[in-house]
Amino acid sequence: MLRAALALCAPAYLRLHGERIAPAQRRGARSLEPFLEEAAQLLPALRGVPIRCAWALGPRGRALPSGIYVGVPGDWGGLEPSRAAILALHERSVQLAAELLRGRGALPSDPEERYVRIEWEALGSLSARLQSHRGRLQLAHREWLEAVHLDPLIDGALVRGLVGEADAKRLLDDPAARASTLALLGST
Repeated sequence: MLRAALALCAPAYLRLHGERIAPAQRRGARSLEPFLEEAAQLLPALRGVPIRCAWALGPRGRALPSGIYVGVPGDWGGLEPSRAAILALHERSVQLAAELLRGRGALPSDPEERYVRIEWEALGSLSARLQSHRGRLQLAHREWLEAVHLDPLIDGALVRGLVGEADAKRLLDDPAARASTLALLGST
């Protein structure tokens, strides 16, 4: 039954995709381009990395071996192009943090430990880069950090000694101070 229902819906979906979804995805990708240029100036390691828009990601990003994927700007998720560029920067920073820790021989085998250390390094290093940046992305980064749910990561960093109690409390209690606090922690 399900297969038959899907088969009956396929022509309508293909028509809708061609008329509305694909054009919206192309518009979203084009709106992202100037922000990606600014992002690549900020983090040159972003250059040459394929960055693709994926409708299913909504307001999120993912780094895969084939490239970095971010939600489609302007789609149903309300993702702004500047925020999509921040997601691309963050995902590339995650890749770079993993490479850095692997190169130091400090990449933990435990998945949770690895996640906390990589994400913490990525957030700190990107925040430090953006602290002195005066372009459109600094505000987008600050707003993203204020909105993203970091409590489990901050708790994990505290338990592992990556952050002191006072800074962890500030990060948890004052989301508006996250960018400056993480920049300070990431530059040490």
